[in-house]
Amino acid sequence: MALDIRRPTSVTDNPTWTTLTDPTYAYDESGTATYATLLCNKVASASAYGGISNASKPTYTALSLRIYLDAVFGADSGDCIFDVSFSLDGKTYTSIDGPWTSDQVGLELTQTLSTSLDLSTLTIKISAVGGTGAGQSVSLKVYDIWTEGTYTPAPEPCAAFFMNFC
Repeated sequence: MALDIRRPTSVTDNPTWTTLTDPTYAYDESGTATYATLLCNKVASASAYGGISNASKPTYTALSLRIYLDAVFGADSGDCIFDVSFSLDGKTYTSIDGPWTSDQVGLELTQTLSTSLDLSTLTIKISAVGGTGAGQSVSLKVYDIWTEGTYTPAPEPCAAFFMNFC
C-alpha cells in the first residue's frame, strides 16, 4: 500500500473575523510548527478551505479528510461555539463530530470520504460564534488540513535484461 497526501491550496475568509492571521499556515505541511490563528469575539465567523487537486489521483482503496487544531475558549465561554464541517458541493455542509462548546486541545478530526470523490469539490469550513459578554470568545489554532488516500501502486515493469527473472 502507498499513501497519497493532498492539501487545500486556497482559503476564502468571511470578513467578520475580528482576527485572521496566517490562513495559509493551515495547509503548509509543517505539522504544529505553524498554524492559522482565528479569533472570534461577539460575531459569527467562518473560513472555507478548498482547492484540493484531483489531478493524477490514483485509485484509492481508502480516503479520509484529516484536520488538526486547538480551540481555547475565553474566560467566560458563555454562548461561544465552534464547528468544523465539510461540503462536497460548496452549499451543504456536514459537521465533523461537532460542534464544541469547551476547550479542545490537540483535536484531530478524521472524516471518511468516498474513494471515488472528486477532491476538487471538497470544501472544509471552520466556523465559530463568540458570545455577547465580556471574555466570551473562541481562539482557534488550525495546524493542518489534508486528505489521506491509500492505494495499491502499479507493479514496477521489469527491465529488459531482467526479463528471465521476473
